Amino acid sequence: MSRNRLSPGEVPRKISRESSDQSPSDPQRSYHSALYTYDTTNRSLSAVKEVPPKTRIKQVYFVIVERKICNLFKVSISKTHCLLLTFNSDVYGWGGNVHGQLAHGDRRSRPTPVKVDSLKDKRICRVGAGNGFSIFCSTQGIVMACGNKAFVGGGDSSADWLRPKIVDMLLREDIIDMSCGDEHVLVLCQGGDVYGWGNGEDGRLGTGSTQLVLTPTKVMVCVINFLSNILLIP
Repeated sequence: MSRNRLSPGEVPRKISRESSDQSPSDPQRSYHSALYTYDTTNRSLSAVKEVPPKTRIKQVYFVIVERKICNLFKVSISKTHCLLLTFNSDVYGWGGNVHGQLAHGDRRSRPTPVKVDSLKDKRICRVGAGNGFSIFCSTQGIVMACGNKAFVGGGDSSADWLRPKIVDMLLREDIIDMSCGDEHVLVLCQGGDVYGWGNGEDGRLGTGSTQLVLTPTKVMVCVINFLSNILLIP
């Protein structure tokens, strides 16, 4: 965790996250990525062949649903819901899709990575996968979500979000980082404020309540300086 100090009365300056999110640039080399899955039962490694050629993967996020594996620390892995973010800001999703968390506009599962066309040109810089929902953050500091209506931050929604929608209550904030738990989300604003929503069991949201929170609610963070990163460990 790092901190940035502001002088009294100074207004937090909105910074561009595009420069720090770019892929390595070397005119002498051409970069690409390979994605593999590990079968914990058979202890075997296999390539995910459906990833388009010459794709440069920026982030892969896995969500836990059924079982946990302990090795040095607790790591949660699931076969039901995965998101992949490339250096070109393309987002791919595959796995279970009961709540529309894959952002394809339906509830049909995908066994292999499928590009999320609705996020094209949205300049996505971060992705997060929860239990039946997904969160996306753009370089402009805008947060979008899809999936289980209880965890998308949209209030008392009558139905699941099958495609990414903007989390309206965060439009006045410039979001610089975000992280998903199994059933809750925390986002970090440029000025250092933190908002959370979702399952508040055990006080995990830090809002003073253990109830389900349907909309982004400010977390009382007791720090003198400003946070610059945020991370949830399932």
